[in-house]
Amino acid sequence: MKRLWLSLLCAAALLLAAFCCFALARAAVAQQTGAPDASSQRGGQTAHYRQHGPAVLNDLGATPGDVRTSDTRQLCAASFHTGTVRNVPESVKHAVCRAYGLAPAQCTGQKVEIDHLISLELGGSNELKNLWPQPYAPRPGAKEKDVVENWLHRQVCSGALTLGAAQLEIRTDWYAVYLQVPQASGGGAK
Repeated sequence: MKRLWLSLLCAAALLLAAFCCFALARAAVAQQTGAPDASSQRGGQTAHYRQHGPAVLNDLGATPGDVRTSDTRQLCAASFHTGTVRNVPESVKHAVCRAYGLAPAQCTGQKVEIDHLISLELGGSNELKNLWPQPYAPRPGAKEKDVVENWLHRQVCSGALTLGAAQLEIRTDWYAVYLQVPQASGGGAK
């Protein structure tokens, strides 16, 4: 009976420790970005950053991802450039910031970038549901996600990965992909 109680006590302590770690991680993200811990509202729902290890991830409810095209030939053509399809008005950027609890002044340049969850080079859209304010810090952050986007694009264009699979991977957990990118995270999967 003592072992059962000890096991239950240990399990409860582990759960409490995990909860505290999660709360501290969310608070650290809020401090890094200048955002309140709970974000603003999108359709009555509050957007919250997620964590995977040290990486900050999007709120899947607020930013589930959205695809503009599934035409691999178009995306892999030498003539394709993201500048030809990039079109995010300032009003949409401000709405993205508000959804994550950031004032527009906090949502520019040095702390975050308005990022396409599914990147344009992977067929992502400019729609609100595909945009989020991605912090540069803590690292890995926005710059490291760019590495993932480029690597996935090369994988799709070489035929090593389908476009649909690449879109699913980046929208679900870009950091999990980052850990698999050779050289990016210290040589691949850990």
